[in-house]
Amino acid sequence: MAEKTSSAKKWIGFGCLGVVVLSCVGMIVLMVVASNAVAGIDGASVACAGQPVPGAPAYVPGGPQRVLAFQHQESGNWSYAGTLFPHEFPDAESAEEATLVACFEPESSAVEIETCNYHGGYVVRRYQFHRPVRVMAASTGQLVREMDITGDAPAACPEQVATGGGGGGVSVRLLGIPVATLGEEDPAPTEQDQVGSAVSARVVGDALRDLVLP
Repeated sequence: MAEKTSSAKKWIGFGCLGVVVLSCVGMIVLMVVASNAVAGIDGASVACAGQPVPGAPAYVPGGPQRVLAFQHQESGNWSYAGTLFPHEFPDAESAEEATLVACFEPESSAVEIETCNYHGGYVVRRYQFHRPVRVMAASTGQLVREMDITGDAPAACPEQVATGGGGGGVSVRLLGIPVATLGEEDPAPTEQDQVGSAVSARVVGDALRDLVLP
């Protein structure tokens, strides 16, 4: 009886090990498939350089489009950026399926939209980012449309800002508001408005809906 019990435990152990091995193999296969899919998609990034995507179908205005989105990296390369594009837009699964390629340029230099003047000569500047986007015909690499994404304006000038750092800062108030104690360091600028994924998807969706959706 003891030998049968030991044998049963051994087979159970082998079975568990087999499940673990199969799970690991499955994960590796999925990773390889995903990697190959991204590699296939990345082939469409040549359209951002004005080059045709080999095998891509012709862009027919007014027809249903399948789109791939890419963003420009500091390295100079283009990487797949599906999150910058609206979810309801048809996304191609390979470079050969894409009729349009959306190329998101880097955020441009921040544009100063307002200066906040505080007692004691302190100044806080409010900035806003812009991000150019070009939509290219995949089969030809020719420009179809271009646009500029402007993020929502950052918060208005705060009535009071902290100066200094390390927990030892004091505060100053906007001109026209009673003076508070002044510090020696300039206050930090208000938050710059980043053109992130949510803003990009919303603005692009509004601007390109007529181009992408029939």
